[in-house]
Amino acid sequence: MEISIRNNAPYIRNNNNIRNNSNNIANIIQEAREKTPISEVGVCKTCASRTYQDGSNDIGVSFKTPTRIDPSSAPSLVASHEQEHVANNQRSAEKNGGEVIFQNVTLTTNICPECKRVYISGGVTKSAIARSKGNNVDTYA
Repeated sequence: MEISIRNNAPYIRNNNNIRNNSNNIANIIQEAREKTPISEVGVCKTCASRTYQDGSNDIGVSFKTPTRIDPSSAPSLVASHEQEHVANNQRSAEKNGGEVIFQNVTLTTNICPECKRVYISGGVTKSAIARSKGNNVDTYA
């Protein structure tokens, strides 16, 4: 069960009166118990309509068209999508006689303006590939 309670702190005009008054503290606790837990609020309209789309020129990866993802599944699906870029870059390096020097995947987060929940907003894969001729390094983002 989620413990977080939405809007559980009432506006307090005078801090001196509340510090020593156990009745006010009891009232705050009672009000918090009556509030709806975040887990029961559900998904807001903004989160429910959010779509993800790949912005790279990497063919053969998912999300080439706007795709709706359940907010609870977004972290694993976006990470999986970025792994497709990692695998494609590794295949490209092997095919062209290069070597992968490093690869880095970063998942980005944002805060929903409607429900204030943190969500995965996308990801970036960076790869550096050294070509065997002339030790040129190609960096892909």
